[in-house]
Amino acid sequence: MSFRTMVAIACSLACCLSIPARSQCGPNMEKQIAQIMNTWVADWNNKRIDDLTNLYYSHAVLLPADGSRADGQSEIRAYLEKQVGTKMELNSPGTGFLCLDNKGVSAVAIESGTYKQSGTAKTVEGRYLVLLVGGPRWVIAQQALTAKPEPQTLSRAISKEGTL
Repeated sequence: MSFRTMVAIACSLACCLSIPARSQCGPNMEKQIAQIMNTWVADWNNKRIDDLTNLYYSHAVLLPADGSRADGQSEIRAYLEKQVGTKMELNSPGTGFLCLDNKGVSAVAIESGTYKQSGTAKTVEGRYLVLLVGGPRWVIAQQALTAKPEPQTLSRAISKEGTL
């Protein structure tokens, strides 16, 4: 799934939530979102699967870069358990926040940036998109990751005469 497709899906979902206005994230809201994302990275890197899983809404959806899908906390937990031992770095471009105000009832924020996952046979880099919903507590409702395509290598088949 392309990054543009994920953005379109997140925007469509946000529109379906009947949120009337887009607004700038206030400093308090930005701190809260940054805190949940920092906690997510710390929990991932320190193998705190219970704490990591609790950052997700009970019916959240995770779309990992491998093209799989995890629905709900139990499937998300199962996916995360397979990732134990890898390290994750997130890099938000600073303008990665998009806040949608619902007149104080609950808020929606979209956070995006780049990531790097290492610790397996290969390092994976790509983009991420996280849809968070907040009320008294912010939780991750949707998360999608894409991987940068691996560099293509040019392979040549040389004929017996030495030409292509």
